[in-house]
Amino acid sequence: MGDFNYPNIDWETIAATDRASIDTKLFVECLMDNFYKQQVTQPTRGTAVLDLVITSEPDMVDELSVVEGLGSSDQSMLLWTCQFGKKGG
Repeated sequence: MGDFNYPNIDWETIAATDRASIDTKLFVECLMDNFYKQQVTQPTRGTAVLDLVITSEPDMVDELSVVEGLGSSDQSMLLWTCQFGKKGG
């Protein structure tokens, strides 16, 4: 998880936009090649999703929410819970 600052990604289609840098395109390619799931669906700054929670298991994250920023920050905060456990037990 973290503030990745890739504003030129369309997270609904999981694709870099036409204006995206080569770094952004490589980042999206890496996510797709490794079957990673980006869990944040709401904007975290303005209209952009900049803060990401990336997992290898789609059901690992529960109850993710975007909440108001801390103090005078214009960037939202993320709250979520993770599910951990052993398979088969």
